[in-house]
Amino acid sequence: MNQPLVITEEEFADNFDFCLTLCERNRVIWRIERPDGTAIACVPVTDVPHVAPEIQKQVEEFRQQFLDNPATAPI
Repeated sequence: MNQPLVITEEEFADNFDFCLTLCERNRVIWRIERPDGTAIACVPVTDVPHVAPEIQKQVEEFRQQFLDNPATAPI
């Protein structure tokens, strides 16, 4: 995991578009420190690809075969 880059809330606001682009494109994590001493984070979020139902079914069938008899499960 990337270490967060520390930035003030004002710096983040002044460079908002640039910071978001770095977050998305370069996977930069921002720790945004506020004047009252608290902090928030701006982190990239990855999309989880959808697994087709037929593949999920095949995986579940393999899992069940393995659980029923590990020695004869298909490889």
